Amino acid sequence: MDDLRRIDRGAAWTLVGNLLNILPALLELVLLRKFGLEIWGEFLAAQAVVLVAGRVTCLGLDKAMLWYLPNMAKSGRGVRRPAWGAALIVATVGSIVAALAAWPLLRLILPRETQLDLARCVVLAIPFFSASEVFIGALQGVQKFHYRPLLRDLGASAFLAPVALGLSLLFSFGPVSLDIGFLVGHFSIAVLSAWFWSRESRDSRHGPLVPSRALLKYGFPIWMADSVNSAGLRASVLLLSRVAAPGVVGAFGVIQSIWQTAALARRAFETPLVALTASLSASREEVSHLYRKVVQRVLLWQIPIVLVAASAGGTILHLISPHLGSAAQHWGLLTMVVCSFIASGPALGQQVLAGLGHSPRILFNNLFGALSTIFFLWMLTPHLGLIGACFAQGLATLATALMGAFQIRKFAALPAFPGRYHRIVSMTLIFAAACSAAWALFSRTGLPWPAWILGIALVSVWASMAPRYLRAT
Repeated sequence: MDDLRRIDRGAAWTLVGNLLNILPALLELVLLRKFGLEIWGEFLAAQAVVLVAGRVTCLGLDKAMLWYLPNMAKSGRGVRRPAWGAALIVATVGSIVAALAAWPLLRLILPRETQLDLARCVVLAIPFFSASEVFIGALQGVQKFHYRPLLRDLGASAFLAPVALGLSLLFSFGPVSLDIGFLVGHFSIAVLSAWFWSRESRDSRHGPLVPSRALLKYGFPIWMADSVNSAGLRASVLLLSRVAAPGVVGAFGVIQSIWQTAALARRAFETPLVALTASLSASREEVSHLYRKVVQRVLLWQIPIVLVAASAGGTILHLISPHLGSAAQHWGLLTMVVCSFIASGPALGQQVLAGLGHSPRILFNNLFGALSTIFFLWMLTPHLGLIGACFAQGLATLATALMGAFQIRKFAALPAFPGRYHRIVSMTLIFAAACSAAWALFSRTGLPWPAWILGIALVSVWASMAPRYLRAT
């Protein structure tokens, strides 16, 4: 029960951090109006290069901390120095990349010579970004999840706007204040994360400073899996732009953003599940019990999301843009949300495998998912347009889930769909079908208020039953 409470607490802090991401976005709108669309676009391009380079130079060690540190603690060895050693390694690699590789990439992305000087400070942020990610991963590895909202989700963005606006308004620095603000933000987060880690690990000072072979062996597949996943997301958008009209690409981007937001209810549990599984890996019974309870919780929290997508998905899209909200777009969004809901068990099973040290399986699963997405997009989008792209994403999610179900059963001896999984999913899909049918029927004649009423009624029933169910589990 204590482990489950730690999972809930970690998921809550992760979700709070995701919601806090809204604040930097609002501040960035002020910067956009201050410096103009052209300067802001060039700054975002430089920032994207730096963030991708920073992610690459992490070498997978940031996420490896979730598995490595709990195992070090279980064996009675200190955890403080291993995290410092990993942070020094990625900072060194980041410095080398900043000195040798990042600047040529920026010259390609920012072709105007007059603006190249604006990116010099941005490049210098790479080692600070990489080191801070390792420290944040280390804090989560020792189950200090409450640092995530401050250090990662608000992070450097919380410093960017105040520093940039202060330098621009008080000292007339101009656009270069954006880059200074970016650098100051990442430097500050690196210092804060190092200080928090030193404070939280002061009772565990021993341990090897040089990363062990086990850490590097675990971290490399995770690093490759992250790279494959990131490349897969960008490749799918690029492929879609080649086979579909620009309007389809834009609409799919909006639907994909809503889908990813809906998936936060599951992703909030993933990082805490990896850390807790690593700490319990010696007892497979405890891992199995924790996994089953977390899957039930995640399914429960996603039920209202599925019902809202079914009863008002098209309406939500129309509120975002008057050009969105057609029946095809409604069904496309619902397909992606439902497929993600069905795949919850295998997706969480992947995190259990990561906690048990099976990082190569994560790489294989991500590679399979990226290839599946590209394949289905190539097959369906030219013939079906936007709804084909949504179906392709949903089918790729299900295909990856089936692969994950096989992996979790073979390598962890756990069921991919535990307990009352099938009953919960089946009942949710029946109610979602009723809501979606009502929306499709009444949206033709005006506002689909019967679908909204049905959705509100079902969510109210869920809200009345959920607390009792959570207490029972």
